[in-house]
Amino acid sequence: MNWILVVVILALIGLIGWQEYQNRKERAKMLNAIMGKNAQEIASLDLADKTDIKAKTQTKSDIVPLENLPEDEFEKIIKK
Repeated sequence: MNWILVVVILALIGLIGWQEYQNRKERAKMLNAIMGKNAQEIASLDLADKTDIKAKTQTKSDIVPLENLPEDEFEKIIKK
């Protein structure tokens, strides 16, 4: 009997979470409709909301901390 109650409570929590997610999506669409002056701007704002921007990862840098640099390599770098 107790496990049925736990399942019902978890289902209700899931339902409330799903409704909150849907409300946020609708709120974003409404704000885009308010900000957009025509259908093209609204479509552009919706597309901008769906786009994820990924930053490029930096490759190996030429800068090496002095504490990690052996003395012979440090001398080579200074002589250049």
